[in-house]
Amino acid sequence: FCIGILWFAILLCVVHVLCCEFLRLFCFFCFVFLMLRRQPRSTLDRSSAASDVYKRQPQGHLVMPGEYQVTLSKYHDGVLTKMAGPVSFKAALLNQSSIPAKNMGENVAFYSRVSDMVKQLSATSNLLGDIETRLKNAETAIHDMPAPLTDMLQKIYAVKKDIVPVKLKLYGDDTRARREFETKPAISDRVYGVVYSIWNSTSDVPQTFIDAFSIAEKQYNELYPEIKELHSKTEKIEANLNKNKAPYTPGRWPDKK
Repeated sequence: FCIGILWFAILLCVVHVLCCEFLRLFCFFCFVFLMLRRQPRSTLDRSSAASDVYKRQPQGHLVMPGEYQVTLSKYHDGVLTKMAGPVSFKAALLNQSSIPAKNMGENVAFYSRVSDMVKQLSATSNLLGDIETRLKNAETAIHDMPAPLTDMLQKIYAVKKDIVPVKLKLYGDDTRARREFETKPAISDRVYGVVYSIWNSTSDVPQTFIDAFSIAEKQYNELYPEIKELHSKTEKIEANLNKNKAPYTPGRWPDKK
């Protein structure tokens, strides 16, 4: 009878160990599954140039095959001195595509348009980050005043609210994307989709990418006046800070008359 109880206890211990191991494996696979899920886009929470796309140095697009020249210069104490050159070299088209472009000039012209848009998006991202920082500093300065200006705080809050839909159009809805909801392609999604997919391609640019970029270009041109208006409203807020003798905020010129 004692031996039977002993074997029963041993069996319970074995079952307990197996259950623990099974639970640990289950948790491990759940963790791996969650880690392999689609990563959300880094969109709304961007400070000036917050995403890796904007932080890294941009890579130039392909040029037309032909003769070019290069010189070597040094820059020191405001003086640019030529050290060597010009030296001529020939840029040739690499045979890296199964279906070469019928007209490489059209490709290069399209890449140039995309490159200009990338620069504009990078500058816009920095400007929006600068506006948000200035608004935050203005808000802090108003709170530090003996009698905070309630109307000014409301104006700052209104501008901050206006920034949200602008960033949604530029970068997309990160909160919905994080929860796996379908989201509309943002301007940056369309533009950088072209950059990542065909930037160094020597085949004809697919019409799908041309159409996507045209949509992004149109949307940005429509959004540009709204961004300029945000900048104008921020400058007016800072002018009112000077008028009301508010504490200094970085980047704000003192009102000297």
